[in-house]
Amino acid sequence: MKIEKINVLCKYSMRVEDDKFIITGEGLFSKNDAEDYLQLFQKTIKSVDSSNLILIIDNSQFRMSFPDTKLFYEKVCDVYISSDFKDKYIVMPENDIANIQIKKNANKIFNYIKVISDINIIE
Repeated sequence: MKIEKINVLCKYSMRVEDDKFIITGEGLFSKNDAEDYLQLFQKTIKSVDSSNLILIIDNSQFRMSFPDTKLFYEKVCDVYISSDFKDKYIVMPENDIANIQIKKNANKIFNYIKVISDINIIE
């Protein structure tokens, strides 16, 4: 299973590979992009048995978000944290601004999701 959404400034995908549910986000997210992403994520995890999957969020190519997406960070954090995945990992953005945005607006996520440097670390 693979779902991919490409917009003008951003691209994201969700796919299942073996026992992994991998999310990849790239580019610059607007408020509408963020809302669409969150709805798609919630809909998609209802269609899979997430308790048998490892969540891997690959944000390495994520650039940043517009200021009006601040509430999105809180909402997506809550959804990631409350989801039933057997393990959860995140690759932080290479872009310094995006990295700071996540740390500033979604800092509670780090109590529940482990930071890794590359998705290939998880086998």
